[in-house]
Amino acid sequence: MLGTYTPAQLRAFLADQGKRTTSNYQLIELVQDTNIPNLFFLREVYGPHGLISSETWRHYHFPRASPDIVLSSYHEGNNTMLLVAEGRTELKLVKAQRPIGIESLVVHRDEAEIIYAGYAGGGVSASIGRGLAEGVNRIQVIQEGGGEKLGKGALWVPVRKHLIFAVDDTDNHETGATYDLVGREVREALEDSLDIRATYIAECNLHGVVEKTSNCFATAVGVTYDGREQTKEAIKRKVLEVLREKAMSDYGCVVFFDGFIIPQRVEEYGVKAKNERIESLDYVIDLAGQHQLAWHHVGKGTQKGKERGLKGALAALGLFWKLKYCAAPPGEPVPDDAKFYPDYYTSNQVIQGYAKKI
Repeated sequence: MLGTYTPAQLRAFLADQGKRTTSNYQLIELVQDTNIPNLFFLREVYGPHGLISSETWRHYHFPRASPDIVLSSYHEGNNTMLLVAEGRTELKLVKAQRPIGIESLVVHRDEAEIIYAGYAGGGVSASIGRGLAEGVNRIQVIQEGGGEKLGKGALWVPVRKHLIFAVDDTDNHETGATYDLVGREVREALEDSLDIRATYIAECNLHGVVEKTSNCFATAVGVTYDGREQTKEAIKRKVLEVLREKAMSDYGCVVFFDGFIIPQRVEEYGVKAKNERIESLDYVIDLAGQHQLAWHHVGKGTQKGKERGLKGALAALGLFWKLKYCAAPPGEPVPDDAKFYPDYYTSNQVIQGYAKKI
């Protein structure tokens, strides 16, 4: 069955052969960082929705078999997220230890070719299984896998982009809930009207201040989109439209960030806001300006200082990938049961190490 197939063509071919036409791969998505265009996150969703865990082994194998391409990895539920770099490598496959890897990732304008190879089930998924997933344009079966045979396939996927919107101060002392408005209503409005996929919703209760409501919540949502400038602007317009209509606070603010690698100083600010009161609004406005972050006041107020919601919005952006800090109570050390959470893709050691290579 060597050749190139769209998912529909591959299903038809398998049906003609009397073989199963479904795959455990639900979604494969490649997302390019805006600021470091040679870096991507590759998201593979495997197995039914709602599983506590599925296929955890891939999280360990890919970085070991393809260290020049897969820089780091994380697995939770049925999602495997790989931080990957464009390039080619000689695979370091070892049966039963690291039996599957990525041989190359090459971008061709708005599409990328990813070559997978592996033994046994890893070879079948490399050459066939992934070709049936949502998000795949087509797959080229280079070598059929299974058993002792090495399977190899070239997967062609769209190159998508990532946008984060981080929001604070949408409620007041009488009504409203920031996490519900941002994490549900705004997200659902986007999903109903645009081709977006949510990647992660970060809900962080920050250091308590008397001016804010009881939980001092700030929320950030990441979405992927087709990479077109008009789509990105449509996302921003819809976010602003819903927030300006439904935010109850005088002080609401939203920050937009293109990409997924959060600047280190913004991350450091997020951790600081988690643990102590931020007094200076000018400092926060200056920090946003230094990183050219677009932000908007979406509250009802017109008085001086109405932008104070920017303090929490920028903090939510800084904490976007930092699950262990989001899990910790404000002002307290990270609890032991949250320390296993990684800092996802924003490990500055990984990014700086890659930057030295290029």
